[in-house]
Amino acid sequence: MGAPDDLGGKYSTPCGISGVGVYELRPTEEIILIGGESATASGDQGYSLEDGTFLFEFLFARLREFRFNYGGDWSRPGLTHDLYLADKAIIMQVLASWRWIE
Repeated sequence: MGAPDDLGGKYSTPCGISGVGVYELRPTEEIILIGGESATASGDQGYSLEDGTFLFEFLFARLREFRFNYGGDWSRPGLTHDLYLADKAIIMQVLASWRWIE
């Protein structure tokens, strides 16, 4: 069971078995802004072993005492990497607008 499609579930699937040997995982990093503070997000990108197609990414960043997770896949019918990138831009805006309650 995952999140509803209209709440971001269209880019995620329930986790089954580990997937070891199904994908090539490549480590990735990117600099993101969380509430005006710069953080390094790290994680993995998954590629098809058959043809090297980029299939998904999952990243996380730690800032203060919190861990922020984001990413997804675009393997469901009708989804593309470009559509995911448009939604990822919104995710980046949400992270950048984060406000700490002190």
